[in-house]
Amino acid sequence: MEHYFSKDPQVKSHKKTFIYHEENITMTFSYDHGVFSMGSVDKGSELLVRTFVRLNPSLGNQKVLDLGTGYGFIGVYLKKKLSNIELTMSDINNRAIELAKENCATNSVKAHILQSDGFENIVEKFDVIFLNPPIRTGKEKVYNLLGGCHEHLLEAGQLWIVVRVKQGAKSMAKFLEGFFSTVETVEKKGGYHIIKCLK
Repeated sequence: MEHYFSKDPQVKSHKKTFIYHEENITMTFSYDHGVFSMGSVDKGSELLVRTFVRLNPSLGNQKVLDLGTGYGFIGVYLKKKLSNIELTMSDINNRAIELAKENCATNSVKAHILQSDGFENIVEKFDVIFLNPPIRTGKEKVYNLLGGCHEHLLEAGQLWIVVRVKQGAKSMAKFLEGFFSTVETVEKKGGYHIIKCLK
């Protein structure tokens, strides 16, 4: 079975759009078969960015990575809310990359967007990394990604992730405590945990 973390999805394309409203902001997103979160915003990703913006209502010119961006919701949302950030968006999935580029253009968002299997094509370091871990790739792959996040953070940088309780949020937090200076679950809602890790 083909998953959204395939590099070149073979499932037939059937692109559609939806509109996302929040307060005084309206965003339009295109999505497609073979890309994560078909048809609507993933609830975990939504809780992740809403929690971050609530706790960080203003953010300076910091370097931010949306790792595994899919069609780009996390990155586009963050840039619309926190316009001063320097945004990079990446995904292994080439179809996702094209959608992310389209959605940035549609929503007047400036970002550096690149295809990368994890950190394969990423050399720079960031102040903040966002990740909705691809749990279905397996524990080893996810834990390798988390280690890569630590390596690609600047000193005192932050990793923000969302994990379902039933998919091992508590054990993942325990794993992260092994190499981050602090690990804090900053939100629990709807079966999801939002975990903030400080390098």
